[in-house]
Amino acid sequence: MEKEYLPSARAAYSLIICVFVMYIPLYTCAALFFPAMTVFILAAAVFFIIYIPISLKKMHIIINDIEAVFKSGIIILSEKRMRINKIELAYIIRTPFSKYTGLNFVVLCVYGKSLVLPFLCLSDSQEITNIIKKRIMKK
Repeated sequence: MEKEYLPSARAAYSLIICVFVMYIPLYTCAALFFPAMTVFILAAAVFFIIYIPISLKKMHIIINDIEAVFKSGIIILSEKRMRINKIELAYIIRTPFSKYTGLNFVVLCVYGKSLVLPFLCLSDSQEITNIIKKRIMKK
């Protein structure tokens, strides 16, 4: 059994809204006190608005009988793997309104190391933890 999970589309919208919420007061203060900084702050906001959706499209989480794989990256691609039979603990980190925002994280722990699977919808994160829980109980 191999299943691929993708980040929630709602996570991109939530993160972009967070960028706007953070940058509007920052841009206003910079315009009042440091006019030269407004160009850099505006460029950073545009960069993040473009970067967030692209980076979320490149994320893939694959769970199979042997291992959990997390692939991410835009320019520099990274791949993290963790063997399912070695996992000792799996838990979900839920943010406020995570059902609507898609900002859920599954953390897999083994021997003091951890693998974070970010931006999953709530049903996917619960499904992953249930798969891991079944594998842990088989030990």
